[in-house]
Amino acid sequence: MESISLTREEFEIFRKVQNWPHARWPAVFSCNANEDVSLFHGYGFTYEANRSYLNGKICFLDKIVKYVLEVRPEGGRFFIDDNGVYLGEPEGSGKPVLEFKFSTE
Repeated sequence: MESISLTREEFEIFRKVQNWPHARWPAVFSCNANEDVSLFHGYGFTYEANRSYLNGKICFLDKIVKYVLEVRPEGGRFFIDDNGVYLGEPEGSGKPVLEFKFSTE
């Protein structure tokens, strides 16, 4: 598994943009094969009109989407916590995609 360096401030941006509280994960997003990334709005299908796209708004998130699509080319829901990025799995466990290494700069 690859790792990526980020600061705590960069990590906190993921928390701040969330609009749907998730019990287990500080941040949850979805992406598709076109690298479109959106906020988690609830379970099931989210209609296009209800999606909040973040492409280009958080450059660090755009980098993460590229890692997610390397593992799952069609995209899907992914989860972020203090340790890294995980793919959503049907059984409820997250498949690790990327590990975070926090820097002080």
